[in-house]
Amino acid sequence: MQKDVISELAGLFETDFDQFPPEAVEAAKKLIIDILATTTAGSTAQIIPELANYYAQIGGRKDASIFVYGDKIPAPNAAMINAAMGHSRDWDDTLEDIVIHETVSMIPTCFAVAEQMGNVSGKDFLKAIIVGCDVTSRIGYGAGWGSIESGWNFTSLLSYFGCAMAASYLKGQSIEQITNSAGIVLSQAGGAVQPVNDAVLTKRCQPGFAAFAGTQAANWTEFGLTGCRNTLEGKSGFYNNYFRKNYNRDNIVKDLGKFWHIVNLSFKLYPCCRFTHCAIDCAKKLKAKYGITAEEIISIDAGTSSHGHGTVCEPVEVRTHPKTLVETQFSIPYTVASAIVNGNVDLFTFEPESRTDPKVLELCAKVHTYVDEEIEEKFNFGCPPTRLTIHTARGDFSDIVLHASGSIEEMIGMDEVVEKYMSTKPFAARPVKDGAFEQIVDIVKNLENCENVNVLIDAVNNAFER
Repeated sequence: MQKDVISELAGLFETDFDQFPPEAVEAAKKLIIDILATTTAGSTAQIIPELANYYAQIGGRKDASIFVYGDKIPAPNAAMINAAMGHSRDWDDTLEDIVIHETVSMIPTCFAVAEQMGNVSGKDFLKAIIVGCDVTSRIGYGAGWGSIESGWNFTSLLSYFGCAMAASYLKGQSIEQITNSAGIVLSQAGGAVQPVNDAVLTKRCQPGFAAFAGTQAANWTEFGLTGCRNTLEGKSGFYNNYFRKNYNRDNIVKDLGKFWHIVNLSFKLYPCCRFTHCAIDCAKKLKAKYGITAEEIISIDAGTSSHGHGTVCEPVEVRTHPKTLVETQFSIPYTVASAIVNGNVDLFTFEPESRTDPKVLELCAKVHTYVDEEIEEKFNFGCPPTRLTIHTARGDFSDIVLHASGSIEEMIGMDEVVEKYMSTKPFAARPVKDGAFEQIVDIVKNLENCENVNVLIDAVNNAFER
């Protein structure tokens, strides 16, 4: 009888570090800095200070630190709040094929467990991230339905397994124990798309639920709790229960151990839903090329796929007249209007004073969205392109952007990721010490040569004034 495919995925943790291609290692380093950026910016995002204070008050074992704030708490709790913090600005990476933010659960998990253990090498830390992300990606590629068809938020749902297995690896557990941890989180894995539909703050906590459960599963495995063995392909396992037996095993194991999906993660230049990014790029492009001003615009037509339209254009009244933070982050009309009025979309775009800017809201109401037939035919999966047509008294101006800035096709380098990190200082919940972020970047760039990743953890914890 064929073993459950979870066993093959667990076997990836036996890969020697030297077998990873340089581009996978470089991607992991960039993503560490990227998550440090998103967590720094997220430390002051709505609900995060309250959550950080809540976990600090609960207390418990001083295993791992809350990013920026510095309080030491149990590792699963630290993983949870740090992941929520990293996701709160909607600025974290995306695997565009299956629409999942991967490292926002994975990297906080690895930080929490590494700090808890106290003796993790830089190579093992990088390896846990590379393999953990690969596991998460492969489980996603195996799913027969996407998030819209299934109703599952893949960022949360799939991360349970990758986080649990990476946490077990960092705790020095065997392949059997790593497999066991994945079996434990099968009983916890979840995450619905409905928080996105309702534009509620639970959405930013979902990656934290996965990080908490994954970290906790590795702890439970350590003292003998047993989990499912047929986690993914069992009669009542993941694919049969969550996707009604609709999955493709070949997609899971394709190029196993030869190709590492972490290299396919894209970076977000704008702190909002990835489905809005092509629209933002297109608006900026048209504004710059034709000198378009908000005052001369009669209306704007924005076309995307049905998947994209359902996520960031509906309900129409909500997306054209957004009132809450999440409604603006998930609105093509709002982000396009902001790009034209202000010339860019950044962290300030979603601050309360910006969300009530009458100039932006007036233009936002003039944006008409629709399902573009050509885009729907050619790009009806993943993060879709956007076609914009801006109607003015002096004529119509139109263009299409197929791939957003920061995507695989439009990849950014380490310097641009570092620039993103540096831009977060005004949004940190604690003042940033002079030169602190620069020191962290230098450590990350040479992380494979670090004997103990505590050097990085200490630098991150000491970067802020208390």
